[in-house]
Amino acid sequence: KELSFSEFLTMFEYLLGDLVSLKLNQSLKNDDLDFSQLVECYNLEQLFTIYSDLQQKKRMVEQNVQTQLVMDELFIQLMNVA
Repeated sequence: KELSFSEFLTMFEYLLGDLVSLKLNQSLKNDDLDFSQLVECYNLEQLFTIYSDLQQKKRMVEQNVQTQLVMDELFIQLMNVA
């Protein structure tokens, strides 16, 4: 199934939240997923920065910025963290 942009953002927020929870040794919402490789790539500060930037990107979309541009920026940010 192809996700709409808002559905993707919601899913991404859940996954990001699970990474933060894992770093803080808390329970996960998606306990059926294996985050072991991802959790090694990001520290808490990076995860909080990504979350903050994600909130800004949501506001940008509300102001009619092209969703593809926002997605490209998000993926570039995710690739440059490691």
